[in-house]
Amino acid sequence: MPKSKRNKVLSLTNVKPQGSKLKDKLIESIHEASDLYSSVFVIELVNTRNTSLKEMRAQWGGSRY
Repeated sequence: MPKSKRNKVLSLTNVKPQGSKLKDKLIESIHEASDLYSSVFVIELVNTRNTSLKEMRAQWGGSRY
């Protein structure tokens, strides 16, 4: 009898890990933006729809996301 194919582990992703380079770039861009802007807000978005993001962008037009 042939081998069963049901128990095979199949990875569906080809994403390579970025490592610390991406994190270092993010931290550097935050430091640069803190020099340019007077205020910094940390926002956590959970289960948001596109309409709420559009409203936020309309209210904070001159800022950086």
